[in-house]
Amino acid sequence: MKKSLIVGLILLMMSCSKDSSSAFTPAEFDPTLEVFTDPFYDQVGPDAHPRDYWNLYKKDSRREGIEGLGQDWTTSIEWSTDNSVELSPDYAGYAIPCAYGTRTPPNVYVRISKDAWDNYSKVRRLILMYHEFGHAYNFYDHSEDVPNGQYPIMYPSLGVHLETTLKDFVEIKSQFFKGTFEGAQYLVCGAANAGFVRAKHTQCSH
Repeated sequence: MKKSLIVGLILLMMSCSKDSSSAFTPAEFDPTLEVFTDPFYDQVGPDAHPRDYWNLYKKDSRREGIEGLGQDWTTSIEWSTDNSVELSPDYAGYAIPCAYGTRTPPNVYVRISKDAWDNYSKVRRLILMYHEFGHAYNFYDHSEDVPNGQYPIMYPSLGVHLETTLKDFVEIKSQFFKGTFEGAQYLVCGAANAGFVRAKHTQCSH
């Protein structure tokens, strides 16, 4: 009887050890796990407004060797009240890059869906804002080319970036600022045309 009790206790201890250890994986607490970080992007926290990303964008462009981006332009970056933006799963904002037939407008508008923003990760917010600034300040059109399976920032649907990491963003961002991403093309604004850019529709001729 005593022997049976000892064997039972040993089996119980083995069972508990097995159950508790299976709840964790080495990756969750391994101190040697490599995680890509870039403190530069810590300038925008979880409570940041979309307009906070404009200063980040200008600083980031200078890091890539591009000066004078958007200087002397009046910038309006606000929440969208457009239902077509609010209700769309793939498109969370729009920009007006063209005004009165010129590509150097006195006022540039960017509108962002607050509902989408509140549910976006930091990386998706970066991609969204750089995408809209790409329209408004770099005059980029959408690009649907996908070299090596890596979607460019100017790809028309944000849904493809669900798995994009910060490391991925930094890589495609460098090509974005230099205009060297696959399929890069530019908007050419027609006379007296306000030039909304929303989803796959553009009133600018290109």
